[in-house]
Amino acid sequence: MPARSADPPAYPAVNAPVAPRVADALTADEQSREVADLIAARNRAAARAKAAQQDEDIAEDEGLALARGKYAGETQPHNN
Repeated sequence: MPARSADPPAYPAVNAPVAPRVADALTADEQSREVADLIAARNRAAARAKAAQQDEDIAEDEGLALARGKYAGETQPHNN
């Protein structure tokens, strides 16, 4: 049987006791504030994603316009 390493393992043992909490639990007011902060962050992220999607849609439309020759002065696409 190999000898045990002097360094502690990266993960605790399955049956190791849980260390006591250092900080007290949040009060109801603090918890409400944290939930509101998380909701606001989620809404900001959703708004940024929606704006990015709109920008992507505009870029795609511009790309199609370029492919059709809109900016090259052509009114009709080439028929091959």
